[in-house]
Amino acid sequence: MRQLSLLPDALEPTVSAELDRLSAPADEPLALAVSGGSDSLALMYLAHDWALRRGRTLLCFTVDHGLRAESAAEAERVAAICADLQISHRILTWKAGRPNQAAARHGRHALLAEAARRAGAKHIALGHTRDDQMETFLMRARQGSTWYGLGGMDRLAPSPVWPQGWGVSVIRPLLGARREDLRAYLRARGISWIDEPSNHDLTFERVRVRECIASNRQLAARLESIIDHFSRLRQVQQRSLALSLALRVDARADGTLVFDPRGLKATAIARLLPTLLQVAAGHADLLASDSIAHLADDIASGGPDAARTLGGAWIANLPDKRVLLARDPGMVPAHGQVEGGLWDGRFAPDGDVYPSAQHAMARPGLPPRGAGWRAICADRIEHLCTLWRQT
Repeated sequence: MRQLSLLPDALEPTVSAELDRLSAPADEPLALAVSGGSDSLALMYLAHDWALRRGRTLLCFTVDHGLRAESAAEAERVAAICADLQISHRILTWKAGRPNQAAARHGRHALLAEAARRAGAKHIALGHTRDDQMETFLMRARQGSTWYGLGGMDRLAPSPVWPQGWGVSVIRPLLGARREDLRAYLRARGISWIDEPSNHDLTFERVRVRECIASNRQLAARLESIIDHFSRLRQVQQRSLALSLALRVDARADGTLVFDPRGLKATAIARLLPTLLQVAAGHADLLASDSIAHLADDIASGGPDAARTLGGAWIANLPDKRVLLARDPGMVPAHGQVEGGLWDGRFAPDGDVYPSAQHAMARPGLPPRGAGWRAICADRIEHLCTLWRQT
């Protein structure tokens, strides 16, 4: 349904209803990603009022990417606002240092997911708006995205990083609001926000797209209609994909997956593969879409004919035409370390049972002996199934 402009007074009940719907259960804290920009700051104030009415606990995180001299002071400004509102706040510092937007996004999500999980929060609220949705649509369209990608960002989705995002979801309660509505809300409350210089830097594609949309109201209205159409189709497909994951994937105790693709089209296989590869590999590196598409085509046609590796996973066809996905043995750490409570992003310490290998390829990827371990691959698949059924 196309969203109408929301007056400041109408924002609160609308966003409150979204927070109620997206952030259950009510006995857990809700994490917010707050940069200090207008969108995330409006989300924080709206969520603060909602939390007071509902008796919910909020946790605010600000990621300092360290890419601008002003970023540390901006993070401290958010911390001061949170202190005034009596909201728990932490500054998370990104130290990877690769100065590009894709790396910064991955690093930001990893820090947020890890911090939320350690604090007992299973949902991270992000300040994406209707404007962000339109910008994303045009950028994906230029890149040749399918209709599925053109459905835009989901209101409820698993954290895009793995294994830091184990059991963590992201929610977007502002997707029905426009940025200008949020700024009107802040102005009405006498609240100022941080406007990063990058928001006006035309060297960034998103800024150029934003300018294009702002200069053409007719285009914006048309985009909203198209996005809503594709979003509804995407929701229908996700429910179907959830059923395929539940019925066609056997997540085994040794950390391997057995996937039955028989009867599925290559497009459906391609939409399942990123999740299957990331849990088999134990990490969520961004894979090229053409690599995924080529592998999906091979699987749909009865392959792969020979075992191969992709994204840290080892993929092979079984005699009955099911597909085995395991950890690439060449990438298994020589000396096992538990990071973030997990070994190699695939096993959590659990009891005294050591997993036995159900396939020879699993043996090189098992954790060190001497303790009990539980593979977490099934957790990610079950989590994704649950979220897709809720769309």
